[in-house]
Amino acid sequence: MASDAPDGTFFRLSTDQLPEGDRVALWREVIARQAMRIDSEPLLGAEFRVDVRGRMLPGLMVARAQLGGLRDSRTPSLVADGQDELNLLINLAGPVLVSARGTDTALGEGEAIVMSSAEPNVVTRPSQGLIIGITMPRNALATHIPDLNDALARVIPAQSEALKLLKGYLAMLVDDRNPTSPEVCQAVVGHVSELVALALGAARGEAQFAGGRGVAAARLRAIKADIVENMMHRDLTIAWLARRHRLSERYIQMLFETEQTTFSQFLLEQRLEQVHQALGDARFATRSISELAYHYGFGDLSYFNRTFRRRYLVTPSERRAGATKPD
Repeated sequence: MASDAPDGTFFRLSTDQLPEGDRVALWREVIARQAMRIDSEPLLGAEFRVDVRGRMLPGLMVARAQLGGLRDSRTPSLVADGQDELNLLINLAGPVLVSARGTDTALGEGEAIVMSSAEPNVVTRPSQGLIIGITMPRNALATHIPDLNDALARVIPAQSEALKLLKGYLAMLVDDRNPTSPEVCQAVVGHVSELVALALGAARGEAQFAGGRGVAAARLRAIKADIVENMMHRDLTIAWLARRHRLSERYIQMLFETEQTTFSQFLLEQRLEQVHQALGDARFATRSISELAYHYGFGDLSYFNRTFRRRYLVTPSERRAGATKPD
C-alpha cells in the first residue's frame, strides 16, 4: 500500500520474527491479508521464508524482499476492497511466475512487471529469491501515460536503461537510513514516478514518455535531489555522487553541461540560497552568520562572503539587517 508517511519511515517484516508454531497463520491472516491485502499461501514442500525491508514515503512504498516458497494472490474477493494502486515488481534473483490479465509470465532476472491492485493477479515464488518493488497510486502514473492500462502486465526488459536506473534508485532509497525532509521526499516520489513511466515506455517499445523527457533528464533530477539533501556535508564531491548513483564522474559532468552549468556551480547555488533564506528567517536570528555558513557546507568564510556578495549584491550582514528592518 502507498503511504502518507512524511519523512521516509523505514520498516521491516520478517517471518523470522514470528513464533515458529504460529508463523504461517500470523503471516497469512495478520500481515499478508490485513496489512498487505493479499492472500499468501505457503507452497507444500518448499522453504517458506519472507524478509522484507522497505521505506514509506508520501504516496509511495519501496520494498526489497528475500522470499520464497509461497504464492501471493490478489483474489477477486480482495479486489472488491476498491484499492486502485499499481505494484511494480523487479525480479533480482530466482524464479518467479506472474499471472495477470489472463497471461502467465516467467519473469527473468532483471526483468520487471507492473500490475494493478484493482485486478486479480498471482505471484508465485517456488524457491528463495530476491525482488525489489514499489506500490504507488494509479494517478501518479496516469498523468505521464494516458494509455496506462495498455502497459500493465507487460514484461519490462532487463536491458531497459530506465529500469536499470530505477533499480539502482530504489536500492538507494531502501539502504539509505538518513531522515529525509518533506521537500526531498516529494522530489523523490516525482522522480520514481517518471522513471516508472519511462520503464513502462520501454515495455511498449518506446524510448521516452510524454513531454520528451528521457533517462538523462531523470538521472539529473535524481542527482540534484541528492545534492540538495546532502549539501550540509563539506566533503560532498562528484566522486561520491558517482559511486552512489553508479555512474562515471564524467557522465555526471555531462548531465550538468546540458543545462549550461556544472556540479560545483549547482552545489554553490544551493548552499548560497539556503544561507540567504536563513538570514531572512527570524527562526535563525540567534545563529551567527559564520555558523549558518558552516552548517550549509561552507568551509572557508572569506570565500563564502565573496560569493554571497557576488550573487546577491549585498553582504550577509546587510541581508540579515535588511530582513529585520520594519516595514
